[in-house]
Amino acid sequence: MIVVGFDGSAPAVAALRWAADEAALRGVELLVLRAWDLAQELAAILSERGMADGVPPETEVAATVQSRLEHDVAALLPAERLAAVRCQAAEAHPAAMLVEAGADADLLVIGPRGRGRVASLLLGSVTLACVQQATRPVVVVHSPED
Repeated sequence: MIVVGFDGSAPAVAALRWAADEAALRGVELLVLRAWDLAQELAAILSERGMADGVPPETEVAATVQSRLEHDVAALLPAERLAAVRCQAAEAHPAAMLVEAGADADLLVIGPRGRGRVASLLLGSVTLACVQQATRPVVVVHSPED
């Protein structure tokens, strides 16, 4: 199994596509993880639909994040790859979630989350934590623009 972190950013899209190609080459499952924060997701949902319906329960927020993850992954990967893809969204710290899931994986794949020409060469805090704490091989994939 290959584990990839996905948050929708350009580096995460590049990491997802690279991980899907690698999983297909190895003939293994691809687990796409999305860690989320309740306050941030509530703010996003409320900004989309307004306050008229009130604040949704946490279970609805979780279902919305999971559904968005599945939709985004399906839109980014070729249809023939989706049979071997599993998506999992959870309210968790991204680095902890990735390191834990990566402990049972053949490979952990992540994007650097750098911004701009210089910053894109650096690792973000989640990426750095994964590289330092993972017990399995980690691949950091930069987006093509980097």
